[in-house]
Amino acid sequence: MKHLLQLRHNLLKVHSRSGYIVLLPELPPTTETFNKINITAAHDKLPQFSHMTTEKCVTLMGQKIIEYETQLLAIEDKIPQEQEIIASEEKSKAKAGLKVFSKIFDSIEKLNTEFDNTWALLRHLYFTSKNTMPPNIFFGIHNRAKQARYTKFALKNVYESCKSLDATQLSEEQQRVLSKFMLESKLAGIELSVDQKDKLEECSHMLYHKQRLFQLKLDAALKAYNMPIHDLNILPDAPPQLIYDMSVDKRDVTQGPWVVNLQDPLKSQFLEYCTDRDRRRQMWHAEEKAASNLESRKELNTSVVLEDIRQYRHIKAQLLGYENYLHLSMETKMVGSLQHLEHVLEEIRIRARLAQDNEVENLQNFIENKHPIQIWDVPFYSRLQKKQLYGYDEAEWSNYFTLDTVLNTLFSLTSQLFDIQFEEKKEIDVWNKHVRYFNVLDKQSKVPLAGFYLDPFRNSQKLGMNQVLSLRTGSRINQVITPLSTLILNLSEPKYGKPCLVTFKQVEDVFYQFGSLLQRSLTSTHYSDVSGANNIEWDSVHVMSHFLTHWIYEEGVFNQLNAHFATGDKLNISGADLKRLRAHNAGIEVCAELFKANLDLQLHNGVKPFWMDISRELYPLHFGFPIEKYSNLPCRFVEVGSGDLAGGYYSFLWSRLVAADIYSAFKEEEEASTNQAEAVNQAVSVNQTVKSEDGGEVNVAARLRDTFLTFGGSCHSSEVFRRFRGRDPCYKPFLDVYQLD
Repeated sequence: MKHLLQLRHNLLKVHSRSGYIVLLPELPPTTETFNKINITAAHDKLPQFSHMTTEKCVTLMGQKIIEYETQLLAIEDKIPQEQEIIASEEKSKAKAGLKVFSKIFDSIEKLNTEFDNTWALLRHLYFTSKNTMPPNIFFGIHNRAKQARYTKFALKNVYESCKSLDATQLSEEQQRVLSKFMLESKLAGIELSVDQKDKLEECSHMLYHKQRLFQLKLDAALKAYNMPIHDLNILPDAPPQLIYDMSVDKRDVTQGPWVVNLQDPLKSQFLEYCTDRDRRRQMWHAEEKAASNLESRKELNTSVVLEDIRQYRHIKAQLLGYENYLHLSMETKMVGSLQHLEHVLEEIRIRARLAQDNEVENLQNFIENKHPIQIWDVPFYSRLQKKQLYGYDEAEWSNYFTLDTVLNTLFSLTSQLFDIQFEEKKEIDVWNKHVRYFNVLDKQSKVPLAGFYLDPFRNSQKLGMNQVLSLRTGSRINQVITPLSTLILNLSEPKYGKPCLVTFKQVEDVFYQFGSLLQRSLTSTHYSDVSGANNIEWDSVHVMSHFLTHWIYEEGVFNQLNAHFATGDKLNISGADLKRLRAHNAGIEVCAELFKANLDLQLHNGVKPFWMDISRELYPLHFGFPIEKYSNLPCRFVEVGSGDLAGGYYSFLWSRLVAADIYSAFKEEEEASTNQAEAVNQAVSVNQTVKSEDGGEVNVAARLRDTFLTFGGSCHSSEVFRRFRGRDPCYKPFLDVYQLD
């Protein structure tokens, strides 16, 4: 450990050279041992996790940081002379431009793959194996890697060479690589004067610390609240996992006391299952007051910090030539213009608000007017209402969904849609015994397209979140590198002789995460900077995830997904009721998302008015419930306060809108020719290729793979959608799916 700490100290020592940060090369050379853990050493092989130690991984990353920075600076020093040589040797200006582009970006691509994929390995270990990559070690090297990454966007000679290129002579993918580099360099301040750049760096420094302070205050405020529960009779239908998470003594969860805090999913599940209305109200109010000026511990109030964050973002945007931070944010979005976005959100809001009023009235009738429905009552009564209307009971339904059946159905469905197949490989070196590995193959050619690990079960080594991590990004410039990813779930291990049972919500999340996995796996770009999810506009990066979840609610797919683990019986619910279940109280849910989206837009469309005035003005437009004095959402709006979604929170809704429009193309295909949904569902069960009436392949699925999945970030998302759909996105399919129109 002493040697490791010294190594880390040496790694983090820096000095300045011509304005660039350069690591001191005090690390040992690469050895055969390191090749076993180096994910970039042999791209046709898999990393050897059993050989990984903290020291080896940190050392390897340190070497990659040194190589990355020093070789980028070498490119920067050489490019003016090389550009002159190319211009003198090549008479055609177009060909000369192509050579300059290749000279710059093919060289950078090699550095990117080595650096990014090693960095990805460390992130993977941080999320899956905290003993190998402890947080205190990870964040030191992670932050240093982030610093190194920005070296690429401070290369003035390279930037000037790129400005001189005629982009029309480049391929579409090359244009996207170029435009990404130019935009990120601009946002890093490369065009600013020395004084302006100093101001930008100071502003960015202050913004970083204010965002970190916001997060620290919020975390402390959320953790500070604990509601003791001494009687489980107020939670008669609570799932076992909720009781376990609430228990103080994990050795015997049946013995109290139990504690509820403001952390999700614990807080949300408590509001769903607690029969004590007063306890629900207390929990709701506690969350609303957290980190606000009503916080009992004034030092945890984030109000002033939030205003500081808004101010620094505004200053940063204006230094970079934008009217405000919202206009800066639009640079990386699919939607096109702020005016169009506002129009679409308002059209949805009008309909969702009317639907919300009807839903609250229905809930009021459902409880036979025992008391006025308040906002903290909605999760509890919505759950009971779904049980009565559709027979939906999370605990009971979990007996009908096993992980193996869900995976098999998912594999079959996506195989038929996208003409791929999955091949499991055994005896792979993995980080825990439950991890599985799969190759993704093209069904016709059998060519390997990608690979992925599946880490399904909750354990003490993992951070408790479901996600897809890229371990290796696809590239075809210096050599063919196939994508490698990890699908991380946090399901309960099988026990008591039962298979791994999953809730319906977890089924949805498995499909959702798998959409993200496909986005990374089926790309066929040449440059890693635009491969998979890289360079996809923020408001469309989750489109494939949302798209895939639509299939769960197709009756045939649903019937393939469910079978009682002991009896094989199927759940008795019609296709129509499945659709209604998905749309249940969608007006309330969509209005809540619209409120946050519009709040975010207003917060970053200037620095005035005060956040509370904005919030209070927007609230009645989105909710029929009376506004509470405790309503202080902006003070705990983590995605905007300390996250990366400032000016872009609407992206969650926009991705859902685009996904619904994509899915509607399948329904239109069904109406125009054969019943495609039934054909796909039948194919899942009999393992046949889906055919259209004329005997050809289903066009819409192939078109989806050839656009959204193939392009990755090599084409602007708005143009990708036009090539798939023949028009711009429409919000009507979204309204139809959630029965808001």
